[in-house]
Amino acid sequence: MRFREGFAGTYHDLPFCVAHVTHESPAAHGSHVTPGSGAAEGGSRRTHATICWTRLPFPLNEVRIVPVELLDERRRQVGGTVHHTGHAAFDARFAILTDDELLGRMVVGPRARTLLMSMQVPWSVTLQGVSIVAERLDRVPQSTEDALNGVAILASVAHALTGGPRP
Repeated sequence: MRFREGFAGTYHDLPFCVAHVTHESPAAHGSHVTPGSGAAEGGSRRTHATICWTRLPFPLNEVRIVPVELLDERRRQVGGTVHHTGHAAFDARFAILTDDELLGRMVVGPRARTLLMSMQVPWSVTLQGVSIVAERLDRVPQSTEDALNGVAILASVAHALTGGPRP
């Protein structure tokens, strides 16, 4: 993994870190490397990510808010049951993947829903952090403003779970 750039700070009393990284790994046997993905010769696969994270003051549970187009892949990787919020527009773009439905619904409060729906490129949310991972660099936000949008989503999730301030 190659660190490209990053920064840290505090958002509404919540310390955070942001990193823009590139990861290159060998492509799995028989897998297809997407043209334009930056894949190097020899069958390696390059992915790019913007990751925002914070330390939450409680044990981590497996809750993921994933774009619907990534749902099957994430479900194969980590398991879990699919849940929805009951908000049609949000449920058309995102799904909650968890075995703890109540916790999942807490994570996707009104502020998190609004922020996630306002993003052009859909962020994925876990209790470990908020991220966008893509094979094409142009699909990953790289500006400070974009990263702070991810931090705002992260803060809304953390505050929903801890009862903290509403940014």
